[in-house]
Amino acid sequence: GRAAAIAHYSAEARALLTSGQVLRDAEQRQRFEEPLRRAEEHLEYVLGATEDIYRLHEVLTGRFGARLFYQLPEVTARYMRKMALHRDCMEEFDTRSEFEERATPYHLANALSVLKAAGCADAARSLFDEALALQWQGRRPIRWQSEAQTPAVYIEGLEHRPYWDGEHRPAVAGLLEQHIDDVREDLRELPRGRGGGLMAKLLPAAPGPGKAPNQVPAYPNLVEETGEGVWDMVQVYVNRQWNPEACALMPRTSKLLRDHLPSTEVPYTHYNTEEVVLFLLAPGSSVRLHNGGSNAPINTHFGIAGCDGAHVEVGGGPPAPRGG
Repeated sequence: GRAAAIAHYSAEARALLTSGQVLRDAEQRQRFEEPLRRAEEHLEYVLGATEDIYRLHEVLTGRFGARLFYQLPEVTARYMRKMALHRDCMEEFDTRSEFEERATPYHLANALSVLKAAGCADAARSLFDEALALQWQGRRPIRWQSEAQTPAVYIEGLEHRPYWDGEHRPAVAGLLEQHIDDVREDLRELPRGRGGGLMAKLLPAAPGPGKAPNQVPAYPNLVEETGEGVWDMVQVYVNRQWNPEACALMPRTSKLLRDHLPSTEVPYTHYNTEEVVLFLLAPGSSVRLHNGGSNAPINTHFGIAGCDGAHVEVGGGPPAPRGG
């Protein structure tokens, strides 16, 4: 049926996209667009033919797949919007608090993330306005203040800044900056430990082709499809737990931060509301614009090695990270 056709054409399109040639070769791009167009036709049919949000979710995520969301952003967003506005999702405004994920803002946040990352500014603005005007039981439960910050969990009353500099700078940023040589020393010792894959990519002189223990893809669907993009991570602290193997790889860094995390007994909104993570981006990689799961964390990024020419964009501005 339709779902099988979507799965077939989407698999064909994903295979071409993964090769990386789509962005560089006009003929490959044309080959890619044909199965994508056919998948879109079936997606549109299913979207108009059913009100079953569980079927919509299965078709979108299971048959079409997140890897292709950014290739058909407006269709993807319409699926997410239809799920968000279903009564089963809206009723979670009565059963869950603003500190928990609720289905309607979750789906709308995902739709906006796709639209913004794909450059669909008008569609994103329209959906943002619709979300703010949405009413349930006589109130407007979605309280986003800026189109640039639309997470699934939005807690009112928190201060928001694109950059936390000067007197607003988090204390942990100063701590890390003061001890940045210790962090770099941990990294320099990684290749002489087990595997060396992470540093073999970061530092050209480092030996070893493999990956470091606990090195896994970070958020692969957010990496631009160049065929060479890599965004990996090693999670040192996550979900209120220190990873023993990662701490053994980063002994100075983990010792430095152990007395500071967790910083509160307040329950986390997500598993990574507080985390210590080492990210690796291969040369030439680009990560799409995105929001975190909530507006609770303040991200502190340090460029440790191999960051010349890299930048982080927040709220429309691209400052270069400090350090190496």
